[in-house]
Amino acid sequence: MPLSTVAPPAENNSVSSSISLAQQAEQQAREAADVAAKNLSKAAWGTLITLLISGALNFAIGRFALTSRNRRIATLR
Repeated sequence: MPLSTVAPPAENNSVSSSISLAQQAEQQAREAADVAAKNLSKAAWGTLITLLISGALNFAIGRFALTSRNRRIATLR
């Protein structure tokens, strides 16, 4: 019979039960933290890509606006 299916002695049952619950809670907390970290990483990459696209678009629109004007904004002497 595998060792994991053997019940601990009766006097240590409550102690091992609380340790087991603590280990389960810690494992669940680690899994939740891992999922949260992955989602935060995805959000950060999405934000970076959006920032770069909007910067490039703003540059292109500004460049178009400056080159399509009929009068000069400033002159050099």
